[in-house]
Amino acid sequence: MSTWTQNSRAKTGLVLYYWPKVIGEKLKTKTEAVRVTNGILWIRTPDPSLAYNLTFFKKEIINKYQKYLGRKIIRDVRVTVGELASVYDSGKTGENSKGSVPQ
Repeated sequence: MSTWTQNSRAKTGLVLYYWPKVIGEKLKTKTEAVRVTNGILWIRTPDPSLAYNLTFFKKEIINKYQKYLGRKIIRDVRVTVGELASVYDSGKTGENSKGSVPQ
């Protein structure tokens, strides 16, 4: 992975794929990894207090990504407040809280 370019779509896909493992079970439904731009991971959460608290864990988030994907994949984390694109129901695999898979 060290030879991949900074804008690689596969690398970005892996970063987004590993987000639930990086953030953990309790916060995976309250946060969303939105995109990766120039090594910066953008995270969205609807809760302003959670966004504020996540800023204190930037280094830990980066370290976890380094463990999964190697060094220099994520160099910074930015947290924004906004509506999540999808709401997952942990009781239904592959389904959102409305009972259908997002299209």
